[in-house]
Amino acid sequence: MDLKSTCRMPIHASMAYATTIGAATPASPTFVVRIGSRSAPSPAGEDGATRLGPSDVGEWLAAARLAATARAGQRRLAVEADLASAVLGERNASEQLKTRRSEAEQEAGRRLGQHDLVDRMRHAAGHRRDALSELRDRAEQLLAATADWKRIDDQRLGTEAALVSLWERNTSHDSSAVDLRTVVSDMHEAQVVLGRADRRRCSATESALDKLMEAAAATRLANEDLRATTAAWWGGRAGEQRFPLIGLLPILDAESGPGGEGGEATAEAAAFLDAARSRVGELTAELETLEREAVVMPDPCAVIREGLQSLPETRAHILDDPLLDLDGETVGAMLAQLPQALEGREVTYLTSDPRVLAWAVALPAEVGGVAGIQAGPPSHDPRAEES
Repeated sequence: MDLKSTCRMPIHASMAYATTIGAATPASPTFVVRIGSRSAPSPAGEDGATRLGPSDVGEWLAAARLAATARAGQRRLAVEADLASAVLGERNASEQLKTRRSEAEQEAGRRLGQHDLVDRMRHAAGHRRDALSELRDRAEQLLAATADWKRIDDQRLGTEAALVSLWERNTSHDSSAVDLRTVVSDMHEAQVVLGRADRRRCSATESALDKLMEAAAATRLANEDLRATTAAWWGGRAGEQRFPLIGLLPILDAESGPGGEGGEATAEAAAFLDAARSRVGELTAELETLEREAVVMPDPCAVIREGLQSLPETRAHILDDPLLDLDGETVGAMLAQLPQALEGREVTYLTSDPRVLAWAVALPAEVGGVAGIQAGPPSHDPRAEES
């Protein structure tokens, strides 16, 4: 059977024929396949041509698998680094939240002390105001008692003057009649009136004076209470924790509203901690997914096609059975893409693989086909050295 008859055989018959040839001869012939419309270089004159064999394809595939593994490793390292950074951020956010809460508690205690002091000062000031009012009332009572004393003294002086005048009139030499009994009775009655007025005067004055002294003592106690309350705040406290006593109540009333700067800072720190924990959860889930999933290897056909397309168009190329070591499915898929991948290049495909031969026999004439037979195995075959 000649080469022309072989080219006209169906694919399955050509495959069988090629297999028969390979099994019948100790050294299977190498078929020369032309790919493309341009004239392919002759295998005999291949000094300036680029030769590509199974080892080159194996290196392409190995390099692609290594690159995919490296990318997966880099992705995992990046996720682990992000996770470590997120864990550190979560720790910092937790510490910041603790600090904010501690500061808020201290501020709340300080404000509570301030409000307690305000209540105490209000009570002390009210007590002092009541004591001063009581003191003023007692002083007015003492003044009234003193005025009453003066009125009683005036009455006493008038009574004494009347008694003296009565005595002088009843004891004068020119008096016509002296009624000693009447004089003695009048004088006795006047002494009773004077004694009663003197006792009333002394009682009113002493009572007013006692009440005045009590009011003065209460005022002193109120002053001491207010002074002690003020000293409790100003004594032994840090300067930044003090607040001015002038306008004290309006300031505290304005600061006693809900929330405040401390509450806002604590809420902000809590939100930051929640965001950090959420980020840690997302990265942990992503890392677990990467650990469960296998490394996605590249498509062998895509790797080989990229390698073939990188061959320069200005030089001739000899493909020395580069697909020999691949499985049948990959070989079939790659052979279907081979003319397009090698478009515009001078390519000669040397093969003793029945799979490639069957494909080459079925190629249209404008795409390529079997161009001849070269005695002996391809150069990559160990039998080539023996030949």
